[in-house]
Amino acid sequence: MSYSIDFRRKVIFTIEEEGLSIRETAKQFRIGSASVSRWINQIEPKASITRQRKIDKSELIKDVEQYPDAYQKERAERFGVCQKAIWQALKKMGLTYKKTLRHPKADENTRQTFQQKNNSMKKKASILFLLMKVVFHTIPRGLTAIPRKVNGVLVSRTGELKEEQMLSALYWAQRCLLSDYLISILTAMFSMHGSPKSLSQYFLKTV
Repeated sequence: MSYSIDFRRKVIFTIEEEGLSIRETAKQFRIGSASVSRWINQIEPKASITRQRKIDKSELIKDVEQYPDAYQKERAERFGVCQKAIWQALKKMGLTYKKTLRHPKADENTRQTFQQKNNSMKKKASILFLLMKVVFHTIPRGLTAIPRKVNGVLVSRTGELKEEQMLSALYWAQRCLLSDYLISILTAMFSMHGSPKSLSQYFLKTV
């Protein structure tokens, strides 16, 4: 039973004026003690929560078939519910939005072109990774010749000339049809770490 605001105020006024306890006041007005306690904290009644309208599944399916490209907000307005309710209903029913392309044929050509470029880049990336692996795992030599001594006597020098390393990098990069940007990266890497002769031999064995 819902009591009026005037009655609630009368109950609270009685507690304040007569100094009665909640239980005594509830007994006097023949109401529950919980109601009196609640009115002390909040005399105004809480706004009633409007329950969400139930969505008819068959009607929703018809709406999707009739308006396949409609926004969820538009469906929600037609069904008198919130947008989240539409989303949840579609998810439960296993219905998803299919994006229709304005120019399917033109878009298909675009997709194929992109796929071809993507496959080409993956191939180049694999080759670049292989070359990087060779550089960092098999050729730990620098730009300049490094003397190797045995018992204080110089017996040989290791390393290659910078010019030879750059030519080797460019050769393998162009052979693999890499872009100018990747070629520049390889040139720098080989110039810093590579040895073209050992690299060429290792690369041919690996491939």
